[in-house]
Amino acid sequence: MGETAEEIYARALLAAHAEGRLPMPDVAGWETFPFEGEIRVRPLWPPADEPPRLGEDPADCWRCRLGDADAIWSDERWLVTPAGERPSGLPVIVILQPRAHADIEDLDDQHVSDLGPLLVRVERAVRAVGEIGRVHVGRWGDGSVHFHVWFI
Repeated sequence: MGETAEEIYARALLAAHAEGRLPMPDVAGWETFPFEGEIRVRPLWPPADEPPRLGEDPADCWRCRLGDADAIWSDERWLVTPAGERPSGLPVIVILQPRAHADIEDLDDQHVSDLGPLLVRVERAVRAVGEIGRVHVGRWGDGSVHFHVWFI
C-alpha cells in the first residue's frame, strides 16, 4: 500500500528548508530557462481536501456551455480551441478537448483510441504555423473537470 498524504507531507517536510519550502530545482541553470532573478518555491501546505474544480456539475461547465462557438477545428467528438480571449504573445496556444463532459479517467474507448492520433495531428498543425522549434504538450487538471490538453 502506498503512503498516505500525511506520510508524504511529513517526508517532504524533512527535505524542506526551515520555512517549509522545498529546494528550488536547478532550472535557472538551464540554457532554455526563460527567467532571471530569484524564484522561490511556496511553502508546503499540509494535506487537505482539494477545492472543487470548475465544471464539477456539467450544467455549470463553461466548456460545455460554449459548445464549438470558439472552435478552430472540431469533429463529432473533439474540439481544438484557442487558449484565452486575447493573444498571449506566443505564436500558438491551443487546447484539445472532448465535446463530452469527461475527465481523462472518464473517456470512453472511442475517445481513448482517438486521443493518440489527435495529439500528433494537433502538434503537427501547431508546428506547421512555422518558425516553431518545439511544441510543448501538457495536461493539467487542477482548474477544470472537463479534460483538456494544452499545445504551447
